[in-house]
Amino acid sequence: MAESESSHPSEPDQSYLRFSSMDEADRLKPFRKDVDDEQFLERLNRALIELDRSEQPKEGRSFSPLLIAGVPRSGTTVISQLLAARYELGYVSNLMARFHLAPVVGARLQEMLLGDQISRTREFRSVHGVTSHIHEPHEFGYFWSRHLGVEGSAHEPSAGFELKSDAYVSLAEELDRIGQAFARPWMAKNILACFHASQLAKHTNCFFVHIVRDRSATVDSILRVRRERLGSEESWWSLRPAGFEALASEPPRKQVEWQCQRIQESLEEGLSAHPGRSITCRLEDLCNNPEEELAKIMAAYEDAAGTTVAVKGEAIKSV
Repeated sequence: MAESESSHPSEPDQSYLRFSSMDEADRLKPFRKDVDDEQFLERLNRALIELDRSEQPKEGRSFSPLLIAGVPRSGTTVISQLLAARYELGYVSNLMARFHLAPVVGARLQEMLLGDQISRTREFRSVHGVTSHIHEPHEFGYFWSRHLGVEGSAHEPSAGFELKSDAYVSLAEELDRIGQAFARPWMAKNILACFHASQLAKHTNCFFVHIVRDRSATVDSILRVRRERLGSEESWWSLRPAGFEALASEPPRKQVEWQCQRIQESLEEGLSAHPGRSITCRLEDLCNNPEEELAKIMAAYEDAAGTTVAVKGEAIKSV
C-alpha cells in the first residue's frame, strides 16, 4: 500500500491551510477568512514553534484524548459544548485553536486567561459549527489538517494510499504533550477522524465519541449551509470523500446523501476494528436527555482510559 511522502517537518509548509479550507473561494463575504489576520497568525505560530517544543509538561502522565467525530451537521459542535461545560475536561477553545503550530502554548494560555468560563455556559449555539465566544470549542481544523492532510482535492485518502505510520506517531506525541499541558483528560472535535479512525486508534490512545443524527435532517441541514455559507446548493461544503468529483453533475441532494453515506461508512469501518475504543450517541437522544447521555459517554471513556472525570456546574436540563 502506497504511503504519503509528507513527513511534517519542524517548519511545515502551508498546504494544510488550503486542505482545511477547500471551499474558501466559494464562501460568501461574511464567511471568508481575513487574509491579513491569517498571515499574522501564521507568522506568530511559526515564531512560537521552538518555544512550544521546549515547554516542559506540568504533568508527566499520559491522558487519552476524547475525540468527537461524525458526519457534518450531526451534532459534533453541540456535544463538544456540552461536554466542556459539564465535565472537568481540557478542550480546544477558539483561543487555543489559533495556536495550531504551537498547541502547548495555546493550551497553557487558555488555562491562564480563560479559566473555567465554559462551565457557566448554558446556551449552546453555533453558526455552521462555528462558535462565537473565545472560550467555546473549536474544531482545530488547521492542526488536524497538518497531521492528517493528503494531496489532492479530497479529504479522504484515495484507495491504496495512506499516511506514513510516523505521521501518526508524530501526532500521538503532540497529543500527549497537549494532555500534559492540560494536566487532565481532554477532548477535541476531529472531523478528519472519519477517514482515519482505524489508524488513529492503532497509533494513539484516543477514545472516540461517534455522534449520529437522523439522515434526512442531516442532509437538509447540509443543503441549508450550502445556501447560507456558499450562496448555492450547487457548491460542495465540508468533508470531501474520495471520488466526490464523479457526482459533480448529480442533483445537490443526491451529492449530499452520498457524502453522508460515505463518511458514515468510513467512520464505522474504522471504529469497528477497535472494539471498546468508542461509543455512539444519537443527537436526538442527547437533546432530549442531555445529562443521561453525557453520563453514558463519560462512563465509557473513563472505563477505556482508566481514569475518572469530575462533573462540574449545574445540570443541563435542555439543549
